Amino acid sequence: MMHIQQQGDWLKAARMTSLNNHYLGLRFGTEPLHDPRPVAADVIEGVTAANAEFGVRYQVSEIQIDERDAYRPQIYQMMAYQLTAYAAMHGLSQPA
Repeated sequence: MMHIQQQGDWLKAARMTSLNNHYLGLRFGTEPLHDPRPVAADVIEGVTAANAEFGVRYQVSEIQIDERDAYRPQIYQMMAYQLTAYAAMHGLSQPA
């Protein structure tokens, strides 16, 4: 089960299962993401897929994760996709 909420200009998702928990926060903006962690590429892949499907052009400028979470690339891709879909469906502003 995943819970999404907006806090200021951040979208945050928490995914809780019986085995693992995952947290992802995204901030969309005009500045590209400069994050060397492998999770950044997974997040960008999920956002890119959602942008293509929903006809939007969100760009991630910052991410937050809980470093204690188990790293699973597909989970972060899916969470980023769902956060972008949420932004598109709720008409959140896109970068200029």
